[in-house]
Amino acid sequence: MGEKPLRILVFGRAGEEITQLRAQGIAVAFAPGITAGSAMAVELGASLTHRDHAHSVRFVTAHSRQGELPANLDWRGLADCETMLVFYMGGRKAPAIAARLMHERLDGATPVVIQEAVSRPEARLTRMTLERLAGPDVFAFGGQPTLIGIGRVFADQAIDARRILDDAVAGQPGKQASA
Repeated sequence: MGEKPLRILVFGRAGEEITQLRAQGIAVAFAPGITAGSAMAVELGASLTHRDHAHSVRFVTAHSRQGELPANLDWRGLADCETMLVFYMGGRKAPAIAARLMHERLDGATPVVIQEAVSRPEARLTRMTLERLAGPDVFAFGGQPTLIGIGRVFADQAIDARRILDDAVAGQPGKQASA
């Protein structure tokens, strides 16, 4: 009793959690924080709106309440080569996200970073292209919260080597997946 739990909510089930807490008479307050998408960019040394590569950034949920890709997303707008994308909870939907973006004419050579457990000691980072993300050899995610960053700002960023735990596709420790 008397404890004040804190959760930083951007996507996930924030709306449902807030509704449930309020229905139980539990006060809900909000405090400013940093979202995992921004934390990922910081760890990569990437500017999500680098003026040479992007004019905007969009944080996007990777699945609907039914577990499918959200049907009401503006996929054509998301496929803008000058918009950096960060998909939240994207692990299971990664190939479908990539296929949908390429269907809307986003270049298959577009750089992609996938990070599980952002800003935690067990974080795992993999780099690849959008085309490879859509392919059958995409790795299985380890059950950690997964972000997928898509866009040119992820092409040549300095990566903190301690975060690269393995090449998830080839299974070679200490390597990262090549773009």
